[in-house]
Amino acid sequence: MKKLLLLAMLTVAGAGYSQTDTDLCQQAQSAQKTGDFATAMRTAGRALAKNPDAPCRRTRVEAAMQMEPSSAHYLTAITDLEYLMRKGDNAEPTVKMMGDAEAGLAKLHFDNKNFGEASKHYQKAKDAYTRAKGMSNSANYDAQIANADNQLKQASAQKK
Repeated sequence: MKKLLLLAMLTVAGAGYSQTDTDLCQQAQSAQKTGDFATAMRTAGRALAKNPDAPCRRTRVEAAMQMEPSSAHYLTAITDLEYLMRKGDNAEPTVKMMGDAEAGLAKLHFDNKNFGEASKHYQKAKDAYTRAKGMSNSANYDAQIANADNQLKQASAQKK
């Protein structure tokens, strides 16, 4: 009987501490603002596990892009950006971020002499920057497009 009463009390106490996806998103955004990107990513991930449409997917993307460059961080950003774009967020900043994430991942592959993957991601970066340029009609993307194109050519030459 005592065990049953203790279990009931723990269940009720635990329910009071369960956090909603909104609570977790607020915590992720706070961590992001203070520069604690690892906590921001982790907390946003917990919110998104509860609700894939939680409002902190962009927070996780921004945290991933500001952390130490790694394939895992870039892939998280790319996956989240693809999700946002499938849901209709095709605004220029989102497309530009996709280009940045693809270019970052491509550079890591290039540095690791994985030229086939580097080529694939440099092409995706170039496509994203070209699309963003078309949205803004701005010359600001010319250098990024040219850089992605040059890196793509180098990676393609290396893989032969």
